Amino acid sequence: MGVSMLLPKPLRKWLAVLRGDIAPSLILLSVACGLCFGLIPGFYGVHVALLLVVLVLNMHLGLFLMTAALGRSLAYAAAPLLYQLGLWLHGHGGFPATLLGRLPVIALTDFSRYSVLAALVAGPVLGLVAGTLLAWGVRSFRLGWLKLEEGSEVFRRFQANRWVRLLEWLLLGKRADVRAVLSKRVRYVRWPGVVLAVVVVVAFVGGSYALAGRDLSLQVAARLAQFNGAEVNMKHARVDILGGRLTIEDLACTDPHKPSHNRLVLGKAEAKLRPTSLLYGQVVFEQVTARDVAFDQPRARPGRVLRPPPKPEPAKFDPAKFSLPAPDVVRLERYV
Repeated sequence: MGVSMLLPKPLRKWLAVLRGDIAPSLILLSVACGLCFGLIPGFYGVHVALLLVVLVLNMHLGLFLMTAALGRSLAYAAAPLLYQLGLWLHGHGGFPATLLGRLPVIALTDFSRYSVLAALVAGPVLGLVAGTLLAWGVRSFRLGWLKLEEGSEVFRRFQANRWVRLLEWLLLGKRADVRAVLSKRVRYVRWPGVVLAVVVVVAFVGGSYALAGRDLSLQVAARLAQFNGAEVNMKHARVDILGGRLTIEDLACTDPHKPSHNRLVLGKAEAKLRPTSLLYGQVVFEQVTARDVAFDQPRARPGRVLRPPPKPEPAKFDPAKFSLPAPDVVRLERYV
């Protein structure tokens, strides 16, 4: 007969928190982070920041996942309320979004969504309240259990029975030394998690060097083509995040008004990036240099126009706004 036959798995998880050796302060952090993670809709920079915190700090992963699932269910149930709260926050200046938008990684969040902004405000409050209550309840349970173990001879004899110990293991899990748990020094940093976080950062930096092939060139050309309104061709594009530099070679932008010609040709363009701005969801160029620049050059074949260029609207003549310098005879003739 297994434990899964006696109690549902979620209930056993919660009972394991009561009987386990996790510190109340880490219980508070696990619940607060988990509830925030689940309550915020979607997946943004704030979720990445919370995952990094959970990875580095010695939180209870099971408790974090359970409260994250609970928070996501709460987000769906309270969606109308979150919408109204977010609408009110936006109408009063959106101060939380302004403040959080200055934090790295967290700034990679769509603060324009009402429910996201509301959850960013309500999530920490609900998480801290729920985490504090659970931490207080766990500590009270452990103190009460310790009082029974040390102050009641009847309770000690009752616990010594073999069938009681077996039933306790089946229902509550492995018995822990409550006094040792209460006096145990709290370790807030999970060193394997720190190592894993460093590995993730190194992998990200190493992957940035891979952004130098044909795929990146095609993606940059496609973005520029959308902005230009016509086909854009380039030979090579490279992004060096550590060096903070973007390099483009042999760029040719089709003129949407005259597809047989290029409106701009660049032999080589280099832009100095501000790497820290990427953590805020921004691309900031501090210095741009270009070589072999030419305009209105014929193409080997006509470029593809993505959208027809807008037709120039004829200028409207408004006599009330028409200024007439004295020697301007042409304007006088048009006015008459």
